[in-house]
Amino acid sequence: MIMGISFFRKKKQQQKEPEKQNKKYVEHLHVADINSNSFQPYEEFDQVMLEELANTMQRYGLLQPIVVRQLAENDYEVIAGEHRIRAAKLLEWEKIPAIVDEFDDFQSATLSIIGNFQTEPLNPIEEAKSYQRLLDKYDLTQIKLANYLGKTQSYISAKLSLLRVSLEIQDYVISQKLTQNHARTLLSLDESQQKQLAQTIMEDNLTVEQSRQLVKDFLDHPQQATNLYSKAKKNVQLKTARNLKVPINTIKKTINLVEQTGTKVRYEEFEDSGNYKIVIELDKG
Repeated sequence: MIMGISFFRKKKQQQKEPEKQNKKYVEHLHVADINSNSFQPYEEFDQVMLEELANTMQRYGLLQPIVVRQLAENDYEVIAGEHRIRAAKLLEWEKIPAIVDEFDDFQSATLSIIGNFQTEPLNPIEEAKSYQRLLDKYDLTQIKLANYLGKTQSYISAKLSLLRVSLEIQDYVISQKLTQNHARTLLSLDESQQKQLAQTIMEDNLTVEQSRQLVKDFLDHPQQATNLYSKAKKNVQLKTARNLKVPINTIKKTINLVEQTGTKVRYEEFEDSGNYKIVIELDKG
């Protein structure tokens, strides 16, 4: 009888062994053995948000395991869960549940970016830099990258264009002093001109259309730059109100109604080839 039990246990262990080797599995890993993904896109982490996440994890535990890949013995890389592992370190947890799966370098890089989209949104500059790193490292076209990430080529192109404005303008976008759409209106200007017109846009709270008109007038009449913003405002206001205000407000009201159902909605407004686009993403939950 004892031999029978021993044989059964041995057979059961033999069945589990290849399953662990060939398929993803959940294991409690030492937090100290888990490292950030080299492609994780965040340049800065919101400390308040991390502390709030840590408080939630302390109270309710980790509701969803992080996802990692194993690089070597006792050496793991985060695929999804960068914020959760940092919160675990704040709590000084010794171990954390993790889904261990096999990913190559490219999968690791792309999934790290996609996973972060679904948790804590990136600022537009972080997102653009992430795309550029993937393009450079893996020699991709924008179309291929868009297909891998489930985006459109025009969306990728619009994000990458933000890297062509000056670092000062990029900082304005990161700090939300300028929207990314406002920043794109400055692309045809040199660095000093970008700074000059950005100040006017921020101080006078110009819309994107007004900003575009300001840049156009500036390029046509650079010597009259200080008097141009009022003309830009006047020329564009009627056109914007007549053509776009009603449909845009209708879409935003619909988005608010969807959010009231508890569904997480992310949307972005941008212009591409003369068209005003609104991209809406719904969280499947």
